[in-house]
Amino acid sequence: MQSFVMTTFIIIMAFSLINLLVSLTIYAMSKRPLYARTGLFWLSLIINFFIQSQAQEGEFLIVLGFGFSIIPLNFLAYASLYFCGAPYPKRILFPLSFASLVVTLLIKDLPISFTMKALPFSFASAVPLAYTVYMYIKARKQTTTPLMWVNAVILSLFVVHCFNFAFFRMVPEAQLWGWPVAYGLYQVLAMLIPAMTLEFYHNEEQSRLKLEVEKRTRELEIKNQDLNTLAKENQMLLNILVHDISNPIQVIMGFSSKLIPERLPEELHRGNERFKRALESMFETIKTVREYHGAKVGKIIPTLLPVSLVPPMKECVSLFEDKMKEKDLKLVVDYGGTENTKTLTDTSWVKNQIFANILSNAIKFSPRGGEINIAFRNEGECIKIRIRDYGSGIPKEIKDNIFSPNRATTKLGTSGEKGTGLGMPIVKEYVDRLDGKIEILELDEDEPGTCFELEFKVVGIRAA
Repeated sequence: MQSFVMTTFIIIMAFSLINLLVSLTIYAMSKRPLYARTGLFWLSLIINFFIQSQAQEGEFLIVLGFGFSIIPLNFLAYASLYFCGAPYPKRILFPLSFASLVVTLLIKDLPISFTMKALPFSFASAVPLAYTVYMYIKARKQTTTPLMWVNAVILSLFVVHCFNFAFFRMVPEAQLWGWPVAYGLYQVLAMLIPAMTLEFYHNEEQSRLKLEVEKRTRELEIKNQDLNTLAKENQMLLNILVHDISNPIQVIMGFSSKLIPERLPEELHRGNERFKRALESMFETIKTVREYHGAKVGKIIPTLLPVSLVPPMKECVSLFEDKMKEKDLKLVVDYGGTENTKTLTDTSWVKNQIFANILSNAIKFSPRGGEINIAFRNEGECIKIRIRDYGSGIPKEIKDNIFSPNRATTKLGTSGEKGTGLGMPIVKEYVDRLDGKIEILELDEDEPGTCFELEFKVVGIRAA
């Protein structure tokens, strides 16, 4: 039995020393207070083992040796209370420990039993542990983890063992189970406390991350509200820009020719023409932004009717006759017998937002004296329209983003014409709204220019 007790003693000392070194090392690196508390517990426990191993002769020395266990058990309560966030009641426990020492010294020579002499230290050792169990079970039960419940059971057994010392320490038969029980409980603590410490800081980190996520979420919600407010303000400003400014520009354009005499010196005449072109360019830009914005926010609602796409194309071509003459461009149009083929569409949208933008680009990027081809074809349940120019073509970096309103795709025309970069995004927006398709066809490497292909569904029956 003596060898078993000694073996158990050596094992628990080894575990305690390892835990002490681990706690002190981690505390030195992290400065986390829980590791300082557990480190103090293991240090005082090691000292307590040495003291009790030496105090084995004489009742008073045995009682004093056990009395030193008040220190590690208080540190055990000090560390265990940290897990549940409860404060250590030092104003009660410190005076209680001191009082137990005073009472023990006063009664050491009285003709009373060993049990009575040992009870003050037993009580002072058991109270901090019992208080910790109470805090686990009652006051902090909502945050008590399974490992903490196990710890509560171990601490409860320690409370019982503290009084076992007073009642059974001097009974020879009790030696068979007293020491092994004590060392066994400490050995369980040697494995339980590190596990609880890891669990505690894991949960603490999880809580910190949760709070951080909630904080970031609140910040994002606030920023989102600010962005929504800013978006509404910007939308209002855009509405003012594209609606209210366009009206005065139209008035200026209408009266500019009447206010300025027709017969002017050549220099003033050129200036007047530049002035008109500037007004026209400004109005077209505002008109483009207004129509695109209206389509995006759903303010412009199309009237979809089954109509032929040939008349809108003819009207669009007539609008660009002067521009084509300026660049001496040749236009070849082949309607392919589709005059009676009808699609469900809005004539204004097709003419002004789709055909006009594509044809305008074809003119802009065609060289002087070049050619533009327009071809209509019936293909079963759809009609396809190709608009082909033989100009400078579209660079790959622009082609990849040409339908995106948020990417810069502007490029000067062959005669220095400027654009807004919104033309093709507008085309794509309206084509999608009409349930159509648009793509840029791949040409052979040695072929110049660009070819757009539009596709719309056919409705009704085409006349023979």
